[in-house]
Amino acid sequence: MIDTPPHVDTDDATLETAQPATVLIVDDEPDQLITLSFILEEQEGYTALTAETGAQALKAVQDHSVSVALLDIRLPDMTGTELLRAIKDASPETECIMTTGDATFETVQEALNAGASGYFRKPVQTVPLTTAIREQVEKHRLRMRIRKLTEEQRRTIQHLNLLHDLSRTISSTLDVDEVLLMVRNAIIGALGYNRCSIYLVDPETDVIQGRWGTDREGNLKDLSALTLPLNANRPIAQVAREELPFYLSDDMEQYIQDYGEHLRDEVENVRAHAVLPLAAKGRIVGVLTVDNWKDGPPITEEELVDLLPFTYQAAIAIDNARLYKKAQDVSRRESERAADMQMLFQVAQALSYELNLERVMDTVENWVCAAMGTSHFTLFLYNKNFQEFEVRAGAGVDLEQANRAFFDSEDSIGNQVIAEGLRVFDDLHADPDSLLGQLAREADVRSMICVPLRVGEEAIGMIAVYSVRAGAFTSRDDQQLLSTLSSMAASAIRNALRYDKERRIAETMQRELLSPPPEKIGPYGIEHLYQSALDEARVGGDFYDVIELPDGRAAILLADVSGKGLKAAVYTAMGKYMFRGLLMDEPSPGMLLSKLNAALYRYTEPGMFITLFYGLLDPKTGILSYANAGHESPLHYMAEHEFSIALDTTGVVLGVDPDATYVERQIRLSPGDLLLLYTDGLTDARSGDEMLGIDGLQRVLKQMIEENPPKKLNRIYEMARDYASGYLHDDIALIAIEATESAPNPGDDS
Repeated sequence: MIDTPPHVDTDDATLETAQPATVLIVDDEPDQLITLSFILEEQEGYTALTAETGAQALKAVQDHSVSVALLDIRLPDMTGTELLRAIKDASPETECIMTTGDATFETVQEALNAGASGYFRKPVQTVPLTTAIREQVEKHRLRMRIRKLTEEQRRTIQHLNLLHDLSRTISSTLDVDEVLLMVRNAIIGALGYNRCSIYLVDPETDVIQGRWGTDREGNLKDLSALTLPLNANRPIAQVAREELPFYLSDDMEQYIQDYGEHLRDEVENVRAHAVLPLAAKGRIVGVLTVDNWKDGPPITEEELVDLLPFTYQAAIAIDNARLYKKAQDVSRRESERAADMQMLFQVAQALSYELNLERVMDTVENWVCAAMGTSHFTLFLYNKNFQEFEVRAGAGVDLEQANRAFFDSEDSIGNQVIAEGLRVFDDLHADPDSLLGQLAREADVRSMICVPLRVGEEAIGMIAVYSVRAGAFTSRDDQQLLSTLSSMAASAIRNALRYDKERRIAETMQRELLSPPPEKIGPYGIEHLYQSALDEARVGGDFYDVIELPDGRAAILLADVSGKGLKAAVYTAMGKYMFRGLLMDEPSPGMLLSKLNAALYRYTEPGMFITLFYGLLDPKTGILSYANAGHESPLHYMAEHEFSIALDTTGVVLGVDPDATYVERQIRLSPGDLLLLYTDGLTDARSGDEMLGIDGLQRVLKQMIEENPPKKLNRIYEMARDYASGYLHDDIALIAIEATESAPNPGDDS
């Protein structure tokens, strides 16, 4: 346990008793100085300084820690307000109180604006003045305490950051002596302690072995000759046994008395002595001692507590380095195996989140070639459409020739590997007339190892690796390594194949769901746009539809299904075709959405929902009736007024509440008007922490209207992408309905 010195009370009250606050009195009237000095020193217990001029006052502030300055407004060399400003520049913490015999509103206001804490008219009454001074002394004390605590906190943060950096540094090597020297140098150099010694514990012999330390001149000292049994009566052994810190300050005679006269030289001239365990992973690996000389600063318990994470990290680094050294000593092959395990971990990381088949195969090729020390490689996958294996990736060999050489018949080399498992070919030139021999001669390779790609019992492909040397793959370790890599590769490839299949199905569905709407409905032009955020997630739940009804009206739909991928595409199709089916029976927006909501609630799983805007446009009148189920608010740009308004939602999202109802509203699209429908990928575009939002989109829409580009939605998308610095987090679907000059005008109503 940590032995602690007697507690010394150093709180602010004790400090103030030992060092009373200093009050500076500045006045050109000697009688005033004498009277106020007597009151402040004899009655209030302060230290009083006096000055008759501004120059004397500034000198006093520079030479002393002044809590409060009492300033006369009129001085021989400057005004009290000028002195106030000078004092605040020299000592911002000093509180200032002004006194004067002829105060005016202007002088009072000027002094207070300059930072005065109070203002008294002469002759000053003693009680109010001393009360004000006490208040300002306390204010100054609190200000200084806050400043001290802030500085202590800053130093603590710097100390912890330094310890963090040191911990990272000592973890950067696997050499035991380098780690120990880094620890010693960190304690002496970076952390500023006077002396440091490091001892390691041998778990097999229960012996503590000295390694490195510091002599009295601060030079590096070899302690390898010092050994100590674990049961010795020494703090070093005690800490190694109990794994608890030991700390002693300013009482070295007690240390000698407890542990022996022979330790006198060790602690001579030492003020503070600490012994810290180097323990990690449930075991002790060593002991660290830290000392400061008598003329140096004390070592506080807080510092030792802060050091504990550092000693823990040092212990881990030492333990790792010792284990690494032991592995080196046992055999070089064990070290190589450790490197192989590290490589396999990196391969697993590289493949774990990748779903693009081409990138998976590239990663497999790179890592297999690196692991096997070659640049010749082929990867075959099973093609279910043609029911045969075919080469899909490779380097260093002719891929078409490799296809023929491995799978030229039912009993070909490739089929044998698929059926039987790993095979090694020490010399491919032994049969020069075979297809494999021809492949080897043309690629200038001599030996080969092949391994199937299996997921469970299913073989999905094969890997072949070649070497320019004969007999290059006889090592069982190499064979085991390639088998492990092939197992990892097979799982990653299977995942990528499944994802690719799902993605293609979903893309096919979404292409159908995003079939182009008509370019015009009567005098209303229609423009549409769909943009995915990322290649890996280009199948989302955004969809739109424009359906011309037999009576000439047009149903305009824009929706967003929660989720992505095949499931989102399935629900997108369900929502779209349910909508179409209901439309033929009930085109009214409010009624249709109520029925669609009830159907979706019944046939979709919990957690799935759809936001949807449906507008019914009558091109003869320009009236658009609409209902909005929790979708982003469309923008209606009104050409006559040259601004846009957002159309609010009229009900909750679809598929959540089976009893939800939807209000139906109307707007008129007059000549020059434009209605912009969009999904949340547009308004969620981010610039730093700020989203584009409705307000930003209205600015984008107005700018686009002013530019009047041929493809309006392309321009809106470009401006949103520029706002997000080229990176959009979600898919975007857009529809614009634009009323031409021939559209019905409100004045046409009969």
